Amino acid sequence: MSRCLPLLLLLMLLAPLARADESGWFDDLQRDTPMRRARIDVAGPEPASFTTLGVAPFLTAQALAASDFSIEAAQVFDDQGRPRAALGVDFAPAQLGRSRLALADYQHNRRKRFVSRIQLSLAVSRGESAQDLSTRFAPTLRVVLHEQRDPRVHRGPGSLRDCFERRITPPSAARDAYLTQVAALQALDERLRAGVHDPAERTALLQQRAEAAAEMQRADARYRAELHVLARQGMRECRDDPEVAAYTWNATGHAIGLSPT
Repeated sequence: MSRCLPLLLLLMLLAPLARADESGWFDDLQRDTPMRRARIDVAGPEPASFTTLGVAPFLTAQALAASDFSIEAAQVFDDQGRPRAALGVDFAPAQLGRSRLALADYQHNRRKRFVSRIQLSLAVSRGESAQDLSTRFAPTLRVVLHEQRDPRVHRGPGSLRDCFERRITPPSAARDAYLTQVAALQALDERLRAGVHDPAERTALLQQRAEAAAEMQRADARYRAELHVLARQGMRECRDDPEVAAYTWNATGHAIGLSPT
């Protein structure tokens, strides 16, 4: 059992990217890219609490720290013509902070996709006239039941995958170098499993395996670093991609919101 333990640990380490040879570099990128970096929506999340308060924001600022976070401000007049100021914030809790939700999880797991789309919205509105100095507050829970044309899930023309494959040069050299090291490590493990009776030869093989494992980890780190760079580059380009915009334009969605005002 003690001899098998290093091999089991190695297989666990290789599991996330061991399928790279079968599924391609974009699947590796999806498994290694958090959803919070998948910022391709032109507009921020809808200000649900502003809708509850009956106002519309004149200014919306989408934060750079997360894909689903926005701040809204409004200067409006109520039904009696009195001025009111409003400030709101909208965010998706599952995608903030150090969320481990990956783009691949969002695409393939319906439950995780549903949870990631849950949005919290907070807005406050205050009167600015002597006749009305009231303050109104509206917390809102918004649940997306269906989003018809999400390019992160779609796989055809206009999808995120299609955009990346058209605009981004695959990291072939880094990927091939990583897979070469994986193959070399597997070959050494096969020789060790076959049984080496000479102690000196076994010691030499174990030394080679340790060196190969270290080189594989370095190749893995280089490959992941390239994937991170390509993810940032691709998200920037796909936000303005005409095919993605054409696919998502005028899409149908269904959401429900609950708000105790």
